[in-house]
Amino acid sequence: MFITFAAVVLIGCKETKDTVYTVTFNSDGGTTVPAQTVIAGEMATAPENPEKQEYVFLYWSLSGATTAYNFQTPINSDITLLANWQKENFQSKIIEGLTLDNYPRVDGSTSAGPLNIVIACKLLGIEYQWVKGHGDLWGVEPVLKSKSNSEKFAELIKTSGTHPSCINLINRETDLILLARKPSSDEKIYAESKGVSLIEIPIALDAFVFIAHPNNPITSLRIEQIQDVYTGKITNWNEVGGNNATINPYVREPNSGSQELMDLLVMKDLDMLQFPVSWEVVFTMTGAFEKVQGDTNGLCYTVYYYKENIFKEARVKSIAIEGIYPNKESISNNTYPLNAEVYAIIRSDLDQSSMAYKIYEFLQTETGKEVISESGYIPNSTSKNASTYATAAVTPQKVTCEHERK
Repeated sequence: MFITFAAVVLIGCKETKDTVYTVTFNSDGGTTVPAQTVIAGEMATAPENPEKQEYVFLYWSLSGATTAYNFQTPINSDITLLANWQKENFQSKIIEGLTLDNYPRVDGSTSAGPLNIVIACKLLGIEYQWVKGHGDLWGVEPVLKSKSNSEKFAELIKTSGTHPSCINLINRETDLILLARKPSSDEKIYAESKGVSLIEIPIALDAFVFIAHPNNPITSLRIEQIQDVYTGKITNWNEVGGNNATINPYVREPNSGSQELMDLLVMKDLDMLQFPVSWEVVFTMTGAFEKVQGDTNGLCYTVYYYKENIFKEARVKSIAIEGIYPNKESISNNTYPLNAEVYAIIRSDLDQSSMAYKIYEFLQTETGKEVISESGYIPNSTSKNASTYATAAVTPQKVTCEHERK
């Protein structure tokens, strides 16, 4: 018995010692790198660097990791290492002299964040991909394929939010911002106090939309009905043709892009009711979707672009306004009653030879409109040339909506 047991132990040890694993190298379009077989507990050998036209090899990394793989790590399973690359020269082929090193400071609203990223990637020739976040409700966003310049990129292209980014522009902490609305009255007063005037020009079309739970039978609301809901005159869905249930209206925080659009396009001179506790203030764009998809009787508002492109998997539906459903056609031909615009905004004293101003001009060209379209936005076909608009006036343009013409 003792001899047999010892033999089994020895055999087991031998099998463990001889276990081998495979290290596979994914060169991501570069020259092929052969796989390696490594005995358990031993280490892989750093291979010769692969080559890729117009790219410089940086390092190998495990899938999902943002740091270089340590070849001194013992191997205890099959692994795949991914090649990380950097463009040989991140220099724009569109704007002469524009590089990652001199790319201007840009900022903007949450909804315009993806557009800001796509613009920078297209101008600099940096590859990106649309990636879905983690969790039950995370939208998709454009992410750099290579992690090598992510930190530098994030320093330049920010998404501080509508109000904070406007304040940053006024305080000269950024040079160009993209907003889903014009500067608010509070922001204009602050700019005046700082001796700053702003120039804004519409570069893309968006729309202000109302969202409800998919099980809510309501399909359309009139603007007057929405006004009555948010002033407290209508409190039950059956008053607008729905179920016999209390309406739970959600609102956005003051100075947010969505709230400014609500005041401008819907409420106008009407004051919202001083909300009881059940009327919750939602402080993020994500929160609007989270609230409504978890509340059959909820009602909130957001912008078309974010619903259809970023949170397109959210379990919410858009409500038609005055019988017109928001889609690319109704927004493009301006038949949807609550159309809005996305603005590129700069300070009036911005140096016209600066890269920030050149990007501002680029966004109004045909090529710029193609980039805007690639981000999922609808380009504004009526944008003026920056050079003529800049000298016209700093006075904001009024958004004319279909319901104002009726």
